[in-house]
Amino acid sequence: MNSASDQSPSESFIFDQWRLQSDGTLMHAGKVVHVPPKELCVLRLLLGSAGWVVSKDHLLGAVWPETDAAEESLTRCICVLRKLLKENRGFIATVYGQGYRFDCPVVGPAMRTEQLNSF
Repeated sequence: MNSASDQSPSESFIFDQWRLQSDGTLMHAGKVVHVPPKELCVLRLLLGSAGWVVSKDHLLGAVWPETDAAEESLTRCICVLRKLLKENRGFIATVYGQGYRFDCPVVGPAMRTEQLNSF
């Protein structure tokens, strides 16, 4: 897998009143919320590791493979995702000096038991 966009298209995630469908469509209260491509990749990585810190280096390497992406690109993606999540912006926690953690229980494919119990 070279980038987050290479993830299996069969992966869908449900968190709170949100659903990220396998085709990349984010739904909230029956409405579609448009998520730009890079932000979608970051969101999928965070959802797939909910409750765990995902390092900045891992996110940068997965979303911007084979490029020297600046950390500001990741920061911008996180900012956009928080705006899209509106009142649930706190679901994406910054772990200073380490990375980011998705702080809401997530139901999705191959979720580890320890992930579900970490909330």
